[in-house]
Amino acid sequence: MASVTHSSLTRGTRLAFDDGRLVEVVGPAGDVQATLAWEGATLAGLELPPLPDGRPAILVRGERVPHVLFGSAHPVFVGGTPVTWMGAVDWARPALIPPIEHPARIPGGAGTTILNVLARLALEAGVQAVRYAGPYPTSALWHSLLQSFRPCDGGDETAFTVGALARAARGDMAPVDVALAPAPFERVSGTVTVQLRDEVERVTVHGETYARGDGVRRIVPVDGDGWAAEVWLGGAPWARVATVTTDGALTAGPHALPPVGGAIVGQALPDPLKHALGEVIADQIAAPLGALACEVTTAMRIEWGDAGAAAARDRRDHVVVHAALWERLAPRGMAHLALALAEALAPIVAARAQAKLAEVLAAMPGVPR
Repeated sequence: MASVTHSSLTRGTRLAFDDGRLVEVVGPAGDVQATLAWEGATLAGLELPPLPDGRPAILVRGERVPHVLFGSAHPVFVGGTPVTWMGAVDWARPALIPPIEHPARIPGGAGTTILNVLARLALEAGVQAVRYAGPYPTSALWHSLLQSFRPCDGGDETAFTVGALARAARGDMAPVDVALAPAPFERVSGTVTVQLRDEVERVTVHGETYARGDGVRRIVPVDGDGWAAEVWLGGAPWARVATVTTDGALTAGPHALPPVGGAIVGQALPDPLKHALGEVIADQIAAPLGALACEVTTAMRIEWGDAGAAAARDRRDHVVVHAALWERLAPRGMAHLALALAEALAPIVAARAQAKLAEVLAAMPGVPR
């Protein structure tokens, strides 16, 4: 078609436009990452193709259907099956970030890719700032949004999540008063997946994501030119998993993680320690989840073991904390170990508290369903 034009981004991502509308995103490795169909200025559908790892195709249909909470919404399909709803949005010129009713039903990081396409469309349309308009301004959503947007005017997680319980209870769809500038990433796919903006920001290996910062799974600069994905436990590197160049090309790895052993493996944390950890965690996670921290932490079975590339891992019927934390921190005293345990368990406690809170909200009279 003569109306189709192309452009290339800094890292080699190629964009295709038909009559000025974005219709395809192709990664630097030649992989089609998203296709869009339009009917004039209205989106007919956004599709993420199947991936070699088995993830099925994801489709957001452009049609708007009535929704009891969102007013109107786009149906979302996974492998041809409808799984959830996304609040309706003006895809041609997005000024709002829509809510998703059940984001966990969208597999394999596809939700992040959908948000990234939204950010790309906003950037192409010259939109300088967008706001989330939905009842679920959670900490998890905030960190997902930071992959494709940057806060404006000093906006932060605290401002984004303030009043989250009240918003959820009343089904508040008013835009949250935190502006976000569109800043979509480029994705290099291969044996490992790399997200880049100004520099490498995230590396995904075997489904585990390594990011900038001081987390357990982090990326660190290496001598020469590149970045390493490493597992850090007890304040020091425990394993290097892969190394990539500044353009996202794999130069070493992926490497297997070291084995975990020792007499501590399989031993459970006692109830008094769990209660004390719950009190510390309550101060680390956003309200209103902190109010449930002690109850949730004490109710869990927590034992030492192999948590892989994580400080702690939720196994549903129990939680495993990495035995390397004991090996490295127990000789330094229980205070150091307890702080590390609280930090490791906080994301799991927050997720379980959020699920518990959702059950409570669902049982409240007058809450939209």
